[in-house]
Amino acid sequence: MKRFLLLFALASFSFSYAQTEDDRTVYYFIRHAEKATVKSENPHLSGAGLERVEKWKTYFENKSLDAVFSTNYHRTMETATPIAEIQNLEVRNYKAERLNVKDLVKKPKGKRILIVGHSNTIPMQVNALIQDDVYKDMDESIYDRLYIVTFQNGNVSHKVTEIN
Repeated sequence: MKRFLLLFALASFSFSYAQTEDDRTVYYFIRHAEKATVKSENPHLSGAGLERVEKWKTYFENKSLDAVFSTNYHRTMETATPIAEIQNLEVRNYKAERLNVKDLVKKPKGKRILIVGHSNTIPMQVNALIQDDVYKDMDESIYDRLYIVTFQNGNVSHKVTEIN
């Protein structure tokens, strides 16, 4: 009887944990990798940027993503596309000024979404998503920040970390 109760308790815990995991929605926000220094409104990535993309690919290769969003610039698409490819996804374009992050909260419950943007948009988007003014614009020299916002059971958590 004790074995049965222990098995039942373990099965119940596993079931409730799986339900909780399914309800967790995670947003990853990154800035595009280093851009070329040529005078252009739409530069491609530099050699350092291509190296950084490899680091992002390594970070995301063991994470399950459901969608990858990017603005439609060379530097953001060149950052997002290799990550989307290892996930067997297509990059979805968005316009930073039109992104309504509140819609993101409502629609993709239980999903993992990567958003690739810019130094002056990513912190603003994260702040809108968490409904707090925590993050400031990134300096133009910063390319290694990963913002993670998690919604679970009606709660939101967020953090920023460096991926070197």
